[in-house]
Amino acid sequence: MLKKTLQIYLIILFCITLLSGCNNNYVEESNLQEGNQNLEAFTSIDYKDYKNLEICTIDLDFNYIYLSEINSSMLTSTYYDDKIYYSVFNEEILKEKTIEVYSFDLKTNEHNLIYQYVDKEDKFHLMNELRATNNHLFWVEMSVDGRWVFKEFDLNTKETKVIREHEDEMMLGGISISLTKDFIFWYEIVEEYEDYMIAKLVSYDINEKNIEFIEEKAYIDSPYLRVPIYNNKIAFLTEGNETKIINIYDLNTRINSEYSIENINNMGNIVGLADNLLILYDTKDIGNTDIYLYDYKSSNYRQIKSPCSMFFANEYAGKIFINLYSEVYFLDLENNYKVYLEKSPEEDGKRTEYYYPRRTLEDKYIIHFSSQEDFKSGYYLISNINK
Repeated sequence: MLKKTLQIYLIILFCITLLSGCNNNYVEESNLQEGNQNLEAFTSIDYKDYKNLEICTIDLDFNYIYLSEINSSMLTSTYYDDKIYYSVFNEEILKEKTIEVYSFDLKTNEHNLIYQYVDKEDKFHLMNELRATNNHLFWVEMSVDGRWVFKEFDLNTKETKVIREHEDEMMLGGISISLTKDFIFWYEIVEEYEDYMIAKLVSYDINEKNIEFIEEKAYIDSPYLRVPIYNNKIAFLTEGNETKIINIYDLNTRINSEYSIENINNMGNIVGLADNLLILYDTKDIGNTDIYLYDYKSSNYRQIKSPCSMFFANEYAGKIFINLYSEVYFLDLENNYKVYLEKSPEEDGKRTEYYYPRRTLEDKYIIHFSSQEDFKSGYYLISNINK
């Protein structure tokens, strides 16, 4: 039962990582050069060598933190204000159906248990989507039969509040959340078809504690899709008469602007937003994920053809950061470099570690490393990105 449960959780985590679009992107203006190219055309290089080149325009500050006191596997993690928050499980926790959340202070190297939940109703739960703001943690508790509960935890009072709960076989992985300091967004599936779904786009006001339905019929192609956010705007798709419609919703004015998609016939969905620029993906061929940089005002686009499945894409300063589950790298589009940040070692021709990147509210990355053999987490990598 334990092994099966771990397998189910890893499948869910794998799918969520597949579509873990960014919360905040930084592109000052859209100056998109049209064209297409194959991923193999990029020159591969490690970051330690790339940063010494004159063409390097960003500085990545790596900090390796080894959580040596943890003898359990970590489910989900996040970072805020010099603290790592993470949830853990082990065999005893699984038997007693207990969820635990810890904090790790990077200044004092102290681990503290800040939340523990024992499921007395005998509903087996997992935890995912842990996120942090200055005063709150948010996460999703879920069971293998489709039940999920979205919770808010006050770091000052230690009180827990249920934001929303649901029971639906179409949403076995719970919800995938995106957040700003004031709002949280997610999709809830209402209709499911062969290759796409219709969903409600939901927002939660962190300050006012209320829920709003921004769109009743959003078009998504995966239950693990995130809502991309940039500069207090969000992007999502709806169906038009002959093509999909790009929706750019302004959180300040509450005005929604619509744009028809031109030129791209096999587009999956939106995973990134920055000014006029969208990051779209195309998975028409199994095992191949093409990425499009698309200017939704001019309809110009650039296509990057990939021979493998990409599980994370995020645009920053002219670079596309990508996670291939066992690799983390970015593409320098101007100079055609594929720059490796991390690459799993091989053993008998197989990758031995997996990476789960998340972008935090403070615009830092936290990357969860996990071993293939025993699912034990080794350490975290936090990257500060500076232009």
